[in-house]
Amino acid sequence: MSVRRAYLINAFANVYFAMMLFILGIYVIALGGSSVAVGIAYAVYNLMIFISGLLAGPIIDRNMLKAIMYIGVATMFSGLVGMAIVTSISGVYVSIILIGFGAGFIATGLLVFASHAGGQADANVYGKLISYSAIGSAIGGGIGYLILIFGELLSRELLGVRMIFLAYAFLSMIPNVYLIWRTDMAYSKREEKGPAGRLNLKAIGGALMATSFQALAQGITYPMIFPFLTERFHASFLIVALAYAPSGAAWLLFSRRAGSLLNRYGIHRRFALATIVSAVIVMIIPFSNSLILLSALWAIEGLGLVLWNVVINALISTITPKDVWGKSYGLENATYYLPYALGAVVGGVVFLYYGVVAAFYLGALFFFLAPIPFVLSYNRRKKAPAVNA
Repeated sequence: MSVRRAYLINAFANVYFAMMLFILGIYVIALGGSSVAVGIAYAVYNLMIFISGLLAGPIIDRNMLKAIMYIGVATMFSGLVGMAIVTSISGVYVSIILIGFGAGFIATGLLVFASHAGGQADANVYGKLISYSAIGSAIGGGIGYLILIFGELLSRELLGVRMIFLAYAFLSMIPNVYLIWRTDMAYSKREEKGPAGRLNLKAIGGALMATSFQALAQGITYPMIFPFLTERFHASFLIVALAYAPSGAAWLLFSRRAGSLLNRYGIHRRFALATIVSAVIVMIIPFSNSLILLSALWAIEGLGLVLWNVVINALISTITPKDVWGKSYGLENATYYLPYALGAVVGGVVFLYYGVVAAFYLGALFFFLAPIPFVLSYNRRKKAPAVNA
């Protein structure tokens, strides 16, 4: 099994991601939606990743990884094409359902693939998996910026957005179908089978609870960035997109380093505290009067999020049996995306009725809570085979 193929699949699967993070919110507002409609759009996306992750896990554990990957790519393609042609908020919701469902299948499948292809022995695998998603997002972002410029020249920004989603549909579909076809995704359980027994929820309970708190925090705050930007700066699609470029660069550069840090120092409790940085940043953002400052803050936010993701993925691979990695990563995705979906709706309501400060400070509260169950449950003196804990 070549893990490099997994990296490339992840890159093409994420060409849409960075651009959609800000376009989705502005798209919904441009179609007449409120902050609540924006929150619902993000909630639907994350809810579908939650559902598809749970469905994909047991199927993957039956050595049907390639089938899951094909279904994920085809479903994502359908959703991206849908986003290019919809004319209503309800159409956006339907398209987001398809994109999220496909993304959940692909994300769960790639984590299992990467773990069997060396991730359990080297945390760098998870860092590189994230870095290639950042590469794909950067490529997609560059293409998106050029198309947005074209749309602005024609004074038709929504046309540019539709062209972007159509371009992403084919960028994610064609290369990945070829890569999946050429990649041997079967693995021998007889050779690689881990410890006997079922998935022990108690062993990973602290990590899952910490993940759910962080997801709530992100769901409450991240989607509300876009209503905040439109209210505070009245910026164009292009300007807002450029403000997020440093965050993408931070993901790309630091994700390669995060795995090395874990290999060297282990999954230490202090890494869980990286999420506190996120809490401080979201408390500052509502008082930011400069897009440059906001861009810098978001780049720092990205560093903490990358480290957190690598820590959780590496931990799951070391404390769960290999023959239930599909269920384990599906459960990890579930405990992230369902709270994120709930948080997106709550954030939209709080933003609409109580304002940006209330929404962001509520999110900060859950960021502060996130490290607590991780630190309390994880025994750093107990060493795992892959990563020194």
